[in-house]
Amino acid sequence: MPAPLLDKEELLSRVLAVFRAHGYDGASLARLQEATGLGRGSLYHHFPGGKEEMADLVLADVAAYFEAEVLAPLAEDGPLSTRLDRVVMAFDQFYEGGAQACLVDVLTIGDAQRTFGPKAAALMDALAGAIKDALIRAGQPEEVATGLAEDALIRLEGALVLVRARSDTGVFSRTLKRVADDLNAVPD
Repeated sequence: MPAPLLDKEELLSRVLAVFRAHGYDGASLARLQEATGLGRGSLYHHFPGGKEEMADLVLADVAAYFEAEVLAPLAEDGPLSTRLDRVVMAFDQFYEGGAQACLVDVLTIGDAQRTFGPKAAALMDALAGAIKDALIRAGQPEEVATGLAEDALIRLEGALVLVRARSDTGVFSRTLKRVADDLNAVPD
C-alpha cells in the first residue's frame, strides 16, 4: 500500500503526537514511521536532519501557535478579561483539555535538554513575559505581575503532570479556570 499523502501541517501534527506521547528519546524511528505512515526514506526526505530536525520543526510550529493564539491576544488592547478568555481557549485547545502532554516538558528531559532546552526556555519566557506585560498594562506593579505570570505557568504545567498521574483531565480544566480567574482579578 502506498504511503499516504500528508501535507506538512498533518505530518508535523503526527510527529508532535509521537514526541508528546514518548518524549524525544522514546520517539523511535519505528514509532515515527507508524504515526506518519511513511517509510524511513520518505521520513528522511521530509526531514533530512532526522529526529532532531523533526523536533526543531515541531517546536517551531508550537511556538508559532502560541505566538498567534496567546502572545498576540495578550498584547492587544481591550479588557484583560476578554484577552484572557481567548488565551484560555487557546491553551485548552492546544492541550486538548489536558489530554496532551507539554512539548516543552518532554523535549527537556535527559540529553534532549542540551539540544532543546534553550528554545524551550525562550518559549516559556515569551509566555511569561506576555502575561506579565498584559498584567502591567492592566495596572499591576511589575514585581507582582512577574510573580503572577510565573505562578500561572507553574500551575498549568503542574496540572498537566497531575493529569498524567491521575488520568483525570478535569485537573487541567479546573486549574485553567482558576488561573484565569486569578489573573482576571486584576482591575482593568
